[in-house]
Amino acid sequence: MDWWRALGIVIAGGLVLAVAAFVVTSQGAGSCKVLGGPGIHVVSCPGFDAWTGQPHSLTVEYNEVPGIQEARPPTTDDLPAEVQGRLAISLPIGFTVGLFVSAGVLVVTRLRRDTPPQATA
Repeated sequence: MDWWRALGIVIAGGLVLAVAAFVVTSQGAGSCKVLGGPGIHVVSCPGFDAWTGQPHSLTVEYNEVPGIQEARPPTTDDLPAEVQGRLAISLPIGFTVGLFVSAGVLVVTRLRRDTPPQATA
């Protein structure tokens, strides 16, 4: 197996494991329900940050609408009960673990394939 192909397999394995680990560990983060009208902009829904694994809550921004509402600072809700005290596996950690797992699988399969069969007496 050439090195470029092996590198591609290891990187692909890292990416797949990173995304799968984040998706599985960030399940149940709550839903994004905002009733509003003009000038209301949802900045972030409750969930987990993909790069750090930290939970975050709903953040809503209120823009100025002439004659209806004045601009005011963004508001952030409390963390939903579903995410309090939890962390998700971040993408960098999942990718690193995925690289090592993929490389280990490649090495083991390569060693098994290159080992000559032993003679039985």
